Amino acid sequence: MRDIKGIKNIAVIGGGIMGRGIAQVFLMAGFQKVVIYDIISEVLDDALKKIKIGLDKSKKKGLIEERSVNSYMKKLFKETNFSLAIIDADFIIEAVTEDIKIKLSLYEILGKFAPNHTIFASNTSTIKVTDLAEVSKRR
Repeated sequence: MRDIKGIKNIAVIGGGIMGRGIAQVFLMAGFQKVVIYDIISEVLDDALKKIKIGLDKSKKKGLIEERSVNSYMKKLFKETNFSLAIIDADFIIEAVTEDIKIKLSLYEILGKFAPNHTIFASNTSTIKVTDLAEVSKRR
């Protein structure tokens, strides 16, 4: 089992509803850097706006402090360049469309290009994670 204490940099693949929610949770958990990747720039712009709204709501509920919203947003990066999104990721979670061909293709690419130490995770609800691991050639 891998020691997860060294995880600092997170990459979220997919900027839709689930991806942006996952990114917000990682920010609020205190990770050093959270990159949210999508192929559509407008999706990322919307994701950042919605994450800011979510953080503001958390502030109003007293879950986080005022200064925290700005500090969290400084740790959030949007990226449309796949290589740059994953270059220093310690942990990658994908939240792409629930299409087996897309997910398998993504994990094959991740297996080839993500840093060797990177942990992969999936937001899938219908695809076997062992199938994703197999194409990534990572355990």
